[in-house]
Amino acid sequence: MFLTLLIYIVLVIVRPQEYMDALAGLDLPRYVLLFAFVLWTLKSPKLMSAPQQWLVPVFCGLAILSRAALGWLGGVFLALQELVPLIMLFYVCASVAEDRKSLTRVLQVICLAALVLVAHGINEILTDGKSWTGYEMDIYPDGHRIQYIGQFYDPNDLAMLFAACFPMALYLSWETAGKLIKLFWWGAAGMLAYGVFLTNSRGGLLAIVATAGLWSTRRLGNVATGIIAAIFLPSLFAATRLAALSADEESAAGRVDAWYTALQLFISRPFTGVGMGLFTEHNTLTAHNSWLLVLAEIGFVGYVAWFSLVAFSLQQMYVVGHYVAPVAASSGADSRGGGAGDRGEQPLALVMFYVSVGLLVSAFFLSRSYMFLFFMYWGLCAGVYNGARDRRPGVPRVGAKEFAGRWSIAAVVSIPVFYLLIRILLAVDHE
Repeated sequence: MFLTLLIYIVLVIVRPQEYMDALAGLDLPRYVLLFAFVLWTLKSPKLMSAPQQWLVPVFCGLAILSRAALGWLGGVFLALQELVPLIMLFYVCASVAEDRKSLTRVLQVICLAALVLVAHGINEILTDGKSWTGYEMDIYPDGHRIQYIGQFYDPNDLAMLFAACFPMALYLSWETAGKLIKLFWWGAAGMLAYGVFLTNSRGGLLAIVATAGLWSTRRLGNVATGIIAAIFLPSLFAATRLAALSADEESAAGRVDAWYTALQLFISRPFTGVGMGLFTEHNTLTAHNSWLLVLAEIGFVGYVAWFSLVAFSLQQMYVVGHYVAPVAASSGADSRGGGAGDRGEQPLALVMFYVSVGLLVSAFFLSRSYMFLFFMYWGLCAGVYNGARDRRPGVPRVGAKEFAGRWSIAAVVSIPVFYLLIRILLAVDHE
């Protein structure tokens, strides 16, 4: 199952089957994923304590029902084709991530695959839009923006992938032995950040800034972080599209209008939504926000489920990342793998927390609620949490109590918060 997942990651990110004649016409990712899922069903025992493991099928079921509520039976079948593989991916990732070494290998393969896409983008720049995939890069009004193929044709999707991989590469540089290997992963982190720059994606750039800022605050402190930001941020803003980021800028204004439309669609169909994937039937632009897209397309209950999936993953990585196993009374070491000061799952949990920041900041400006990256991310977080609790029973439980008492309430509160934010941005736009 582990090796099969690694092959699937390469196929779904690098996508050689879409431009290599020998692989043309083969739906390799689907077959490989199906084989990995069959192996998962045969695995015993299964760790199933993470709340995501029941929330993911609930969310997908609600997404399917949003189309059924419209009487669109053909749409139900199409939704099943899209979501069932994502559910399988989630459970496979959760199982593999229970083992620390296996998860480290997964992060390595994800980063290496992302580096191929960075190299492809650099090749596009050097060849004026042509590349080894056979696709020509679009020339945008604001200049060259690197692209790939498949799900990463949009430069913003590329930036989301690179921003999520950036902390992975830094983690691999810290945790790897050998100076040359450390240097390689440091260089990989730099290339991923450069890749975000080449996409010219404002959401991706903000994701890198947020991730670096959070890391700097934790490692260097608020004062040092403030000084570094004061030195480097003005140059970054001047050199990128962040300089044009304002509510009355044309692109930003269009996004705010789309956010407002999303709220209006939610009000018109609060329980079932307008149907998964059907937002653009009601607006020329997509919602440009993963939270509001779910709210408009699947309705209130689906939104609570999606919101909780994100929140649980963040909370779990924070809890595991700050847990230190106590000293065992007899031998001075925890019998299940750790003594005083033993970090155990801490580094992996913390890097997944930083991955969350890059992914979620990017997703705030994109409509990627059903993208495979989210299901992979939820699965990896669930696996880290399950593995930590299996090896260290002292890790605090994060489950149904938090769902009922914290995250469902936070999801409800977030809706009027979005409304107030949008009203303020619209008021600024019309001044």
